[in-house]
Amino acid sequence: MAKAIKKANKKRRKHITGTLAAVEAKDTPKFAGGRLPRSWIKILRIANEMWPGGYDEVRNRDLIKKIGDATNEKPDVILRALGRRKG
Repeated sequence: MAKAIKKANKKRRKHITGTLAAVEAKDTPKFAGGRLPRSWIKILRIANEMWPGGYDEVRNRDLIKKIGDATNEKPDVILRALGRRKG
């Protein structure tokens, strides 16, 4: 079962590394302005540090709690930066 989950996650989305180049890669959420806002880059880096293996299996409320405590961002901003909500 764990192998199937890992395989599905790999197909769905590659994990983002902590570098700025990787954060701005094509696998990150799209933003209308072309470049990601600084707050989104900060959120992606923090998520990478907290979950180095990826955060696909982490619940939204856990993401909001841990990243929100570190950044003081609104839940909506956090979920959009991580590609879990479209806006």
